[in-house]
Amino acid sequence: ALYNDFEFFLEEREMHPEVAVSTVAEIFRENTTLCLDISEDHIKVFVGELDGKNHSIPYLELLTLLLRVKGVPLSKNQYTVVNYLTQHRQRSCLGTVGLDNRPVSAKDAVSRANTSVAVATAEYQAAFITLLAACCDGGSRRSIQLLMVELQPGHCARLLQAETSDVSLRASVTAYFYHIFELCKADGDPAFMKHTKGILQ
Repeated sequence: ALYNDFEFFLEEREMHPEVAVSTVAEIFRENTTLCLDISEDHIKVFVGELDGKNHSIPYLELLTLLLRVKGVPLSKNQYTVVNYLTQHRQRSCLGTVGLDNRPVSAKDAVSRANTSVAVATAEYQAAFITLLAACCDGGSRRSIQLLMVELQPGHCARLLQAETSDVSLRASVTAYFYHIFELCKADGDPAFMKHTKGILQ
């Protein structure tokens, strides 16, 4: 019954954003039929709300639960989310994922100067990489190949080894790395295997 009022809850986002998004999440939680029926346009709306700030974390959590139901990955939704993330890479902070608010090198500073979006908060980044990990759950080749252009194995290694990375960020990066491991291992990716050694150490 709640699904029939889905559009109403979407319209309520402007007035009561947290309540509306939480309600939409509960409509879809652990419901395979509804999660498979959600339109690409609705997913695009949710991705469009991501802006690197903590107030958009509920949208990250909503998107994450649309990707897996009762432990089973939904590959169609995974690819749809990844596709829209790459289209909105600057606003969603996909292009600066894993960076903190202080440039640590000249290359880092140049990278930030070339993006129009501020670096995301630490809490947002942890939830964002958790979403990326969910997009790769089940070894979806199309999703993994798109995301590895943005968050490469070497970047994962640096995040896991950096003293400034907090526990939640390390946990989300580890989950992401785990899900891409089997595909890259099967493909014999030499760069991946090189960084795997560093991460395992």
